[in-house]
Amino acid sequence: MEFITDYTLRSDGELRMFIDGIEYMQFENVESMHEAKLLVEEENLKLTINHFSESNKRYWAVRVVGLVAKFTNEKLITTEELMDKSVSMDDLLSLHDALKSLKSLTDMINVRNMAVDFVGNLTNPNLN
Repeated sequence: MEFITDYTLRSDGELRMFIDGIEYMQFENVESMHEAKLLVEEENLKLTINHFSESNKRYWAVRVVGLVAKFTNEKLITTEELMDKSVSMDDLLSLHDALKSLKSLTDMINVRNMAVDFVGNLTNPNLN
């Protein structure tokens, strides 16, 4: 996870923030070191939130890909495709819920078919 590791406030009010020695961002018209520290804390908070948001999205993308794999041997979708910015978290969760419901329905049909086969075997006169 990336954090702002260093920052400098120049006398002309320019604030430069660095991550691992590489300039990350700069602000103009920063009036005090206190304001600079607040801006750095705010940017670090945004970086942390983005990191956890991406991790959460990746978790759900992997789950969706796993559910899709239960229905087909073909690789219909990849985690990378689901991680695309055009796929919202709401869309991903809705897709997961729909696939989970479909899997539950498939499981119920399989159990029903097993029960029908079992009862058919019990009533089969060739087995007695």
